[in-house]
Amino acid sequence: QNWQILITLSAARVEVFRRHFLNQFGHHLKIGPVPISA
Repeated sequence: QNWQILITLSAARVEVFRRHFLNQFGHHLKIGPVPISA
């Protein structure tokens, strides 16, 4: 069952990184902040 935990943690890190990236560079890409539900 450990692989499920690893996948969950990895997915969470990717999501946090994606939001951080879009929040930092979204204004350059004309995207803007990303809603949590996105």
